[in-house]
Amino acid sequence: MNLFSSLKNRTKTGILIILIIIISLPAIYQLIRPGFFPMYDDMQVIRLEQMDKCIKDGQIPCRWVPDLGYGYGYPLFQYYAPLPYYFMEAVHLFGFSYIDSVKIGFASSIVLSALFFFLLAKRFFSISTSLILTFVWVMIPFRAADIYVRGAMGEAWGMAMLPAYLWGFEKFIKEKNFFAFSLFSLMGGIFLITHNLTLLMSVPLVAVWFLLRLINEKRMFILVALSTLLSFCLASFYIIPLIAERNLVHIETLTQGYFNFVNHFSSLRQIYFSIHWGFGPSEVGSNDNAFVGIGPIHAVLGIVGFLTYQISKNKKQFLFFTALFGLAFIFSFLMHERSSFIWQTLPFMKYFQFPWRFSLVASFIFSFLSGYFFEKIPKLIRPITYTAVVGIILIIYGSFFAPKDWFNISDWEKLSGEMRERAVTASIYDYLPKSARINPADPAPNTLIIESGEVDISSSMRGTNWYKYVLDVKSEMAEIVIPAYDFPGWIVYENEQRVEHKRSGELGLLSVNLNQGSHELYARLNKTPIKIASDALSLASLGLLIGFLSVNRFKGKRI
Repeated sequence: MNLFSSLKNRTKTGILIILIIIISLPAIYQLIRPGFFPMYDDMQVIRLEQMDKCIKDGQIPCRWVPDLGYGYGYPLFQYYAPLPYYFMEAVHLFGFSYIDSVKIGFASSIVLSALFFFLLAKRFFSISTSLILTFVWVMIPFRAADIYVRGAMGEAWGMAMLPAYLWGFEKFIKEKNFFAFSLFSLMGGIFLITHNLTLLMSVPLVAVWFLLRLINEKRMFILVALSTLLSFCLASFYIIPLIAERNLVHIETLTQGYFNFVNHFSSLRQIYFSIHWGFGPSEVGSNDNAFVGIGPIHAVLGIVGFLTYQISKNKKQFLFFTALFGLAFIFSFLMHERSSFIWQTLPFMKYFQFPWRFSLVASFIFSFLSGYFFEKIPKLIRPITYTAVVGIILIIYGSFFAPKDWFNISDWEKLSGEMRERAVTASIYDYLPKSARINPADPAPNTLIIESGEVDISSSMRGTNWYKYVLDVKSEMAEIVIPAYDFPGWIVYENEQRVEHKRSGELGLLSVNLNQGSHELYARLNKTPIKIASDALSLASLGLLIGFLSVNRFKGKRI
């Protein structure tokens, strides 16, 4: 009997996974072909290449990338959430090209977003309702714009990890065992390293969700707090250096000029009513040739779902659903220029850059709230209603999930010549160490810079975060400049003896003075004490988590 029941459950699970993949297909099938497509954030391939160089060079976790910043390198993955790139690197190590790994990264974000949203919805609604809700969530226009127009990999993965984290929470408060506790903590840790802005946007939603779901579970508050602490510890290798060393790089360009939030508010029509699609950038005013809102389908479904709940007079979760409904409109309000006083009052808001980013969280809430409408449809007419909703969404939004152009291009073409030069100079001022007062106008040289003196260089090698040279100083004295920005952690050795270095010029490069004679020069970016401690904390927390997940006496034990 147990064997039959196990086989039945596995078959049911297999069918549901197949259905999740089918639901995701309208959003991903355009990616399943050779070549690549243009996007505004056309940095995904080269970021993955840089991550690949780090991993193969033994720089784990990867923080300093060697070729960006016009070849001088900078600490990209210390400040830019790295999870999607670790995932794509794993895919690449299985033999896929960089380009195919990026496409798989986008596609996987959609499938995982669908899977976790379904698991979350199933905690509240029936399987059939959860499946139609998952399709509604997958087909939000914001996702299409993120992937096929903007190329926002981090945000695409943020849309997967938001429902994953909430599902982990729901599983934990229901099962209350060590396995669920560990899973919830793991989801939180992953969410913390997925996308900074999606995480920050989600804080009000997560806080309200947790608070209202725990009203009758007051003893769980401490356990949820402990899980949150464990999540933070798991992600500490990224989070702690990000916070502790946040002032060591230039980030002012992230909020200036085009990226100033005042240029990107959406009108009421754009937020709720427009179905205009375009591949242009977000611009000042309401005539953008781009989709910068929630869209009428999801707004209507969410509102109708909430009203259906109210009319049903089901007061069991009244406060919870009402609060979510209110949050959806608060997030929508933040997209409108009438909310500018909030943006100007709260200093951190400027880092969101585009107010229409909040359509991500608003669309999530509306998709979830529509479940009550689908749940209350009489079973006799559900197939017709579901088919009609799917048809309408595909007719109106289906064409959004496709790139404007497609090019038959290889890794070599994408990462060489003019394309590579554009990639290594794009966003050149973002995360540039403050030792550099200006951004470089020319590419970094392939070897040492001889600032003064006469020097013969017989050997020159470099890795992702180290340089090694063998040279002979002919003159009495020479000033040698290593083509890397100075940053806390750089140590220079001369003939295996540590020597002091200084900053050279407006670029703030590593510079040392050498006497006449033969020298072996070695420079390496070591981990600072805060990074060493953060990495150790993450490893210890991971060990604890693995213990909870693998030791039999913990697995199903209730807390």
